[in-house]
Amino acid sequence: MSQYKKYRDTDNKIKTNLALLLKKYKDINKVNVKELVKQCNISRSTFYSHYQSINDVVDSIKNDYLNNIIDSMDISGIDDIELFVVNVHKYLKVNDEIIHQFFKGKNTFMFAISFADRIKEKIITAIDEELLEKYKKEIYLELSIYVDGYVMEVINYFLSDNYYLKIKDINKSILIKIEHFKQFINSLKKS
Repeated sequence: MSQYKKYRDTDNKIKTNLALLLKKYKDINKVNVKELVKQCNISRSTFYSHYQSINDVVDSIKNDYLNNIIDSMDISGIDDIELFVVNVHKYLKVNDEIIHQFFKGKNTFMFAISFADRIKEKIITAIDEELLEKYKKEIYLELSIYVDGYVMEVINYFLSDNYYLKIKDINKSILIKIEHFKQFINSLKKS
């Protein structure tokens, strides 16, 4: 077995077992390195060769979720944006419990920024290059208003047990905003 494969397998084992412990305890702050390494059947030094803390594992898992959400979906045109958003919501809903717990960890704000930036990058690929070149500032501003607001709603949903909006409400809201964004893009095409 190559060193890289062994490292990757151990990394996956750490993440998988952390998720199992999180399901058991329902609180990331109740999981400690000692119990995690025991669950993984690895040494503490092996753990620390991968991560500095439990929160670093959580951050890595958040990034994995982000990559799975964004990279697994293609947008070939502006009409695909709704399908992209619907698929993001399906993914969030299916993984609701574990994502909810991970957002109680540290660095959620940095994750939110990264999540919003990745969504904007993905949506930008759907816009005609000539139009984007001509109205770059306007498009980025408009897109930022919608996507950053959407991501903040999602983060609020996952951070709070008592948040008044449900994921389906956030989905409806962003679909309306995406329709406004499409209308904005179409108005730029006409000008």
